[in-house]
Amino acid sequence: SSPVFSNFYKKNLTFISFCSLLFNFNSYASTSLTVSGYAGLVGQYSLKLPPESSTYSAFRVPVGLLLQASPTDNFNAYLGLDYAYANYPKAQILLGNTNDTSTTNAKELLTPMPFANAVNGSTIFGQKTDSPTLTQAYFSYQNSFGLLRAGRMPRHWGLGIWYNSDWKPEGSGLSTTDAVALTEDFGLFDTSVYIEKYGESVAGFSKDADATAYTIEAHLKTDPNDPPSTGISRDIGFTYSRFSHKASHTKINIIDVYSKFYFPKLFIGAEFLFPSGN
Repeated sequence: SSPVFSNFYKKNLTFISFCSLLFNFNSYASTSLTVSGYAGLVGQYSLKLPPESSTYSAFRVPVGLLLQASPTDNFNAYLGLDYAYANYPKAQILLGNTNDTSTTNAKELLTPMPFANAVNGSTIFGQKTDSPTLTQAYFSYQNSFGLLRAGRMPRHWGLGIWYNSDWKPEGSGLSTTDAVALTEDFGLFDTSVYIEKYGESVAGFSKDADATAYTIEAHLKTDPNDPPSTGISRDIGFTYSRFSHKASHTKINIIDVYSKFYFPKLFIGAEFLFPSGN
């Protein structure tokens, strides 16, 4: 590598610490309440970095809390809060959260976007800093028609290129959407349908501000912990999403395909994301 990059790695130091807590107790005889949390410490010291020989030290402390109430065996309610203190000298660019992502067009019209890393010139994306953020607020209800969910829920898909709900102290924010979803599980095959809201008109007077996506997901899987006689387990998924924003005449078709193969001592995975539209 070049001397510049060599010097960069020699003078840049980052440390990461992480802890997770889980508590479970019964608040009432018929209601189970689970409290889980996580916290991290990420620090960085930089000395005379090129090209301006800048030097600074900074750290951030992300903290999360998740409450799960289960009044019955088939009904669960979730509430999640995140907070991140940071003293970085510049606005952070953190991947992860799809609740508040947007972009602007040539006419400076703000358009919500269904991607975790959509950003304009002045809006940061990812976990907000120095203010509590409602990351989850939804319920799930298992009935004869399938698993029904509604609210602000975590989303994960494939290897995490599009949606990633795996919390990490250095990246923090989880992928979430405000949606209504129905999942049907057929054993080795399951399907999910989502109606997602990325924007809503004020007081319902105009639909110009509406930003909505309709998504269908399908999985073909085996349990990685119970491989078949061949010793190989699989997880293959396909999803299609249709996103539209009336005010900006934005229409996006999103196709994502992934595959995971679990061998006795090896994992192989691939994911392909195909967005198109205008």
